[in-house]
Amino acid sequence: MSDELEKICGNCNQFFPNQDTPTVYRICCEDPAFEPYIEDILQGREHPSQDLIQSKSFDMNSEGCEKFSPAEEADIQFAEDISCPD
Repeated sequence: MSDELEKICGNCNQFFPNQDTPTVYRICCEDPAFEPYIEDILQGREHPSQDLIQSKSFDMNSEGCEKFSPAEEADIQFAEDISCPD
């Protein structure tokens, strides 16, 4: 078994939940569209971009891009413990 994480978005540090409830759909914080809102999004504060977030959300099993940054093992274990309804 390899110690290397599979290069999918769900294993990336930049992949962030798009809502408070568990889901397989998330956003990439590296997307330039989120730049004006990134601090508010990361801090869980209100922001005017909910429509943008919904339109840019995608499945965590998507293939990672050139900006892929492997998540820490503890982060991956926590994510695996969450039951994500589709």
